[in-house]
Amino acid sequence: MISPVGSDGAIRPSASRMLKFVVPACAAVVLLLLLIGIRTAIFGLTAPSSVVILIGASLFTLILGGFLVLFFRNSRFFVADGQIGMRDYLGRTQLWPVADIAQARFQRIDYGAGLIPALLLVSREHRLLVKLSLLSWNPADIERELTGSGLSVHEAPPLSKSAFPQEFPTANPSWSNKRWKQWVGGAILALVLGVGGVAFVLLVDR
Repeated sequence: MISPVGSDGAIRPSASRMLKFVVPACAAVVLLLLLIGIRTAIFGLTAPSSVVILIGASLFTLILGGFLVLFFRNSRFFVADGQIGMRDYLGRTQLWPVADIAQARFQRIDYGAGLIPALLLVSREHRLLVKLSLLSWNPADIERELTGSGLSVHEAPPLSKSAFPQEFPTANPSWSNKRWKQWVGGAILALVLGVGGVAFVLLVDR
């Protein structure tokens, strides 16, 4: 079992939660590789469809695999010297003084595709400082770290897609959502290329 605490004493992403995303991704890659094997056995790599599937599977594996390695290796959540810190998958760190935080709450947010659990840290001016998706972080680890800093974490009612910008009109979504969406979007694009190869099989190589 991988410890939730890194060698630097900070909280790392939850491996068990990440597996919920990794397993379907791996299944998709295996399916694409199986299609490549079948097409190669029948037509060889000269078939256009086999080349397309091979490129799609390779891109999907590289993009998703690269992101997961960087995310698990670099991403951290920690409390030190009276500050709450987060380090992203590229190793960039942001700090917020504990004294500036008025609320720490677990809240499910509707982004338009279902409710996503998140940690929200709100300033005394009611500005959103941190919006951390809990899809890949263990809430118990986060709560333990925050409680140790003197903050009280509470569960808040879900926020609808329209209510979130109303409460936090100046919130910047880039820290916890925009970057990983770029990576996932790239991986999905690569997967679409692979699936497009399957369609190419049916339309061209009959």
